[in-house]
Parts: sequence; C-alpha cells; structure tokens
Amino acid sequence: MSTHPSEPVQEELDRQIISAITHAGRGIARSAVLKSLPAPFAKRPEAVTARLLALSDQGMLHPWPGTPPKFGIEPFSDAIRKKIVDVIGKKGPVGVSPLKKELGAAGARLTTALLRDLVANGVVFLHPPLGKKIAKYALTPPDPLDYLTPALKELVKKNRKNFSETSIADALIRFAREVSGRGVTESGTPVTSRPATLEIVPAEEETRDLITALERVNPQVLNGAVVDIADWRRALATQIPEKERFDACVLFLARQGRLHLQSHDRPASLSESDRRELIPNGRGSYFIAAGLIL
Repeated sequence: MSTHPSEPVQEELDRQIISAITHAGRGIARSAVLKSLPAPFAKRPEAVTARLLALSDQGMLHPWPGTPPKFGIEPFSDAIRKKIVDVIGKKGPVGVSPLKKELGAAGARLTTALLRDLVANGVVFLHPPLGKKIAKYALTPPDPLDYLTPALKELVKKNRKNFSETSIADALIRFAREVSGRGVTESGTPVTSRPATLEIVPAEEETRDLITALERVNPQVLNGAVVDIADWRRALATQIPEKERFDACVLFLARQGRLHLQSHDRPASLSESDRRELIPNGRGSYFIAAGLIL
C-alpha cells in the first residue's frame, strides 16, 4: 500500500483510524493508532500519518496537545469541558487547584477560561469563599442561607436581650418578604428564591425527544452547529408543551455536560414575547441557542 491508497482502501483506513481513536475515548498519538489497526494498515505508518493529517484538515479529527502530537474525535477544549463537568459532578463542590490536578498540564491551562464559560452558560455554579473556605465550583447553585447564617446568628445574639426569639424570627420573616417581594407560604416560611426548574429531572423519553428534535431542527448540530432555543421549543410543542418543564430539561442536560448553551449579549433589546421563547440564564440574560457536546 502506497502513501496514497486507492479510494476503497482509503475509506477503510479512515474508518479504522476513526474507530481506533473513538474506542480510545481520548486523543492518542500515531503510534497508538498504529497499534490498534489491523494488518496491513498497521505496517504502513506513512499512509496512516497522511490520513490523520487529511482527516484533521477535513474536521473529522482534531489535533490535541502533546509530544508526539495526538489526534481526537472532538476538539481538546470540548473534551476538557466535559471532564470538568464530570469531575465536579463526582466530587461535589471543588476548588480550582484540585480540579486542575484531574485535567493534566494541557487541560489545566484551559481551566480558568472554560470555568468562566461554564458559569456564564449556567452549567457550573461558582460558590464564593465562605469563612476560611476557598471558592469552589458545583453543578448546583450555592445556598445563600449558608452565607447569611453566621451574620444572622450574630444579629440574633446581639438582640436577644431586647427581644424574644419569637419576635426576632417574625421580624426576619417579614424582612425576607420585603427583600424577595414574593411573600411567604401559608405556614409563614419565606418563599425560597431557588428556581423550581432546578428540581426537575427529565424522563428518559423526554431526553430522547429533546435530542431527536435538536437534530431534526438542524441536522448539522452533529457537526457542531447550534439550534435556536425558540425553534427547538416549537419542535417539541406536543411532547413538552409546558415552558417550565422544557426549560428545566434543557438546563439539566447542560449541567450533565451534554449541551452547551449560548446567552444573548444584549438582553435589554429583547421584547417580552422574545423572552418567553427563551430560557433565563439566572444572570439577567437569556439562553438563545443550544448545541450538542459530542
């Protein structure tokens, strides 16, 4: 076999190369690809090198950092993005330094930028420093009560001589009502500000419907394209008609590292009808598009 194999042989070689890298589940060097190929492909490193470079030029493979160079099925940054979400999901709230140790030297260099993007898109949530604890990242929002409790306890302690604990508790409830503007429950408990959508987990059928509809609206989503949230929502009007449930399902898949979401950069320009079609990102703007993390 020459460096430029015949078309049928080339197609089979490409298939074998992509299969080997896919099976590895990460970017691998040419030597590792060769070890995974059947004869006679494994005995023709020049032809394999030529096809690795050609497939990279075509966007079917992606160069990964390393010496020697490596090749992956997905861009290196996308793989690190998924690894970040996976590590945070398994370890719970985690700081930047422990996270970088899980990502390797090349991945660690991307951590700060990827975390910033994941936080901006509502996939990961920053938990600010609390007392002597460092800032950490999690897949769920921080609970404000954790940060308010020390100050509230001190406030109660200072006022205990002048007021009963019952009157202090009542005052705190009334204060919470004024701050939130959302009142209290019938039992007198302040209404939580935690979005109800974060509590919803999609059923397996809903997940299949979501992914199928995403591909139906734009088949190029399998090649990295994105789909407008409004178009996606309309494609699922029968299967998931409730706005809150659709929003929650999408946010859940994003937190699981299966979707990336894009926010509107000028939310003030959106009309009220536009906003109803989109998904609030919790930071004063709205998610307008979604794409698969392959």
